[in-house]
Amino acid sequence: MMKKVVAIPGDTVATTKVGVFVNQERIPFSKPKLKDGLNRLLPQWHATNYQLSKDELMTMTSQSEWSFDGRYYGLVHTGQIKGMLRPLWVINKLEKSHDE
Repeated sequence: MMKKVVAIPGDTVATTKVGVFVNQERIPFSKPKLKDGLNRLLPQWHATNYQLSKDELMTMTSQSEWSFDGRYYGLVHTGQIKGMLRPLWVINKLEKSHDE
């Protein structure tokens, strides 16, 4: 699975009905879905002003409301990271300054 890291140790994360907030800024397209495209219930990760510890990261995408990401599976331990990708060329047509 490939996801963008949106919160690092020391950052504060909160999840609400309207989306995921990192350091009080809402991540675009982060409003959690209750069900997937096949009408199955999705797990929900809940946090209220949680400060990430030394080995925790939050991964998400800011380009798709349908991504299965940290909204559902929660935080990732740095030991779970297998590698890092660096983009060669980025075309940013999908990302907007607002969503929903």
